[in-house]
Amino acid sequence: MLFCAAVSFTGCSSDDTEQSTDWSKVLPTESVTVGENLSVKLNGDDVTSGNIKFTVGQNNDNAATVALNEILPGYAELDVPVTLSTASDNSYAFKGTLAVTSAPQMTRLAEAGFTIYNVNVEGTLANGKYELTVNSELSEKAQGGLTGTWTLLDKATSDGNGGYTSAPLLMTWSANDTEKPNMAGVASIAMAMGNPILYNLLQNVTFNADGNITASYYKPLDTDTIMNFANGGEPNKDGSFSYKVVHKGEWSQSPKNLAFWYAKDSCIYVTPNISGILGVEGVAPGSISIEQVAALASTFGIDADKLAAALNTWNKTGIPVKYKIDGNNLSVYVDKEMAAPVIQLLLPALPTLQKMYEGMAETDPDTYAQLASLLYMMNGATSFEDIATIWNENTKDFNITLSFKK
Repeated sequence: MLFCAAVSFTGCSSDDTEQSTDWSKVLPTESVTVGENLSVKLNGDDVTSGNIKFTVGQNNDNAATVALNEILPGYAELDVPVTLSTASDNSYAFKGTLAVTSAPQMTRLAEAGFTIYNVNVEGTLANGKYELTVNSELSEKAQGGLTGTWTLLDKATSDGNGGYTSAPLLMTWSANDTEKPNMAGVASIAMAMGNPILYNLLQNVTFNADGNITASYYKPLDTDTIMNFANGGEPNKDGSFSYKVVHKGEWSQSPKNLAFWYAKDSCIYVTPNISGILGVEGVAPGSISIEQVAALASTFGIDADKLAAALNTWNKTGIPVKYKIDGNNLSVYVDKEMAAPVIQLLLPALPTLQKMYEGMAETDPDTYAQLASLLYMMNGATSFEDIATIWNENTKDFNITLSFKK
């Protein structure tokens, strides 16, 4: 698939005064950095890093190229041909058009001809200071019917057999042979506890037309607070289960430009802006590398080289999840095929986790021994290491679904 984006501008008219302007004297040839003599807004929010650089055309005919360096997440540089114009107050403006066919980092490729983003850019120069406005918009095809705010489902509907046909969180982990150790019981407990907790943590998700993903969420202070959310549900007479918000806190709104999305072939492709996310969390961009993450994971028995290779691939290709829209209902899910590569990477950590558990059980046998007994009772295993056998030999279906409504 080849990722495409279009940077759309509207050309300016030129009068005799504009044609006689010596643009090589107006526009500096050195880079102009954000925060110095350059201010940039991306989808309405201020950009705090990056720079631009102009190259004036040889014929000095109101044509130039402006390089946008680290302005659009995922693109180190975009060279945009622009048309230059002057105003009566001796300020200057630039607009132009660029078709981008190379793939940005952290974004899955789309085939040629599939336009994902239309990015509108315009700017001005006055008294040596630049102002640049960038607004992105997904093409109608790339929106995939998802655009808008989707609220987490507030009810689990019974299937009449002790399971659910719909819920905020649905999890399936069925067995080829139910007489052998399996994770069906664990999946049931995960839904029973996870649904009220999730309902108290996530209010809604918005797929913005500009390509941003934003969410309304609650950020608890400690584990005890989260566990208290498990009480936020009550059964109904028809066998369904309704969920309620038990916390008294305010919902928080995630900022823009931290994650982008587009839809294609029944998948949502998520492109995280790692630098922006680290900045929100108070971590200096670039201070945590993929190699460092892989090295840390290796202390748990995970193959560092394989993990680094996978992380580098995801960094370049984006993160796909499947989705279905049924009227006003949305299901976002990961199935066995999509989950298998990730789980296979994590399975080698199970022996280390078993040793960690045994150490904790010695320190606090009442708590951890009971937790382990519950886990083993549900899946028929005798240790965490048995989960690898269950996945490889006795997993029929696997699915994790988040359900929303408009």
